[in-house]
Amino acid sequence: MTRTKTRSPAKVPPPPAWKLLMVPVGLTMLIVVIVFVTTLVQADALVASAQTADPSAPHGGILAQVWGRVAFGALLAASWPLALRRLGRGSLTVYARCRRVALIAAVLLLAVTLFDSGPRWLQIAHGLLALSEIGIFAAAMHPRMRAWYAENR
Repeated sequence: MTRTKTRSPAKVPPPPAWKLLMVPVGLTMLIVVIVFVTTLVQADALVASAQTADPSAPHGGILAQVWGRVAFGALLAASWPLALRRLGRGSLTVYARCRRVALIAAVLLLAVTLFDSGPRWLQIAHGLLALSEIGIFAAAMHPRMRAWYAENR
């Protein structure tokens, strides 16, 4: 018994409105790089202020929290350009994923901004990252993008 492989339909490139995603993605990458460099420079001060706020917190837990946030930002900054490249080639799966990831990331970042007691500059960075994720979501929800997705899915 031989199997015939069905060809997937040709990918239809997205409308020019997909380029609106580049601005908030670039802003996300810029903020993450600034936070990463600042965290490298001020790592000891961040850990010391966290231990002052909660003296019973284990040192390893504080380090994991600080570098976990940096890793989350690095994943965001690295994944968005890759997603945009695939979206530019017409990937409907990536388009749907972009909307979900941007919304989830924005909610998480807003929660951290509102409920975290870290340094003020870090709260501002989290707020700006949340705004850029909302910008990515808004650009992905452009009427032409939604129409392209509806026509080709």
